[in-house]
Amino acid sequence: MAVAIGLNQANIRDLELGKVKISTLHALAMQNIFDLSPDWLLTGKGKMLCEDHKKTKNVSPALVRALQSHPGIGKIVLMLEQMGDDDIKNIQSRAEERLKIKKMEERLRKMEKKIRETS
Repeated sequence: MAVAIGLNQANIRDLELGKVKISTLHALAMQNIFDLSPDWLLTGKGKMLCEDHKKTKNVSPALVRALQSHPGIGKIVLMLEQMGDDDIKNIQSRAEERLKIKKMEERLRKMEKKIRETS
């Protein structure tokens, strides 16, 4: 089990003894591999096993990096899991719009810089 989620046996022992808390990244890995509820792993609340979870054997490396570098992303993923498809589509649409705006802002900054350099 330890190797499957990127931990060693000592890490697992520390988790079992309550010496350390499980990270969101490892909770999501355990959900993916063992169908365990990340909420239960992180909080001890709710059911231990996922009932409606659709297993995905291939977790995107980009998602793993994002979870490792931004702890808040794991919390967002857990919240999204509790939402309906329409809510998720709405959030995705707004995020895509925000990314377009950020790209346009960056292009404007570059254009302004070029104008200043040529003036």
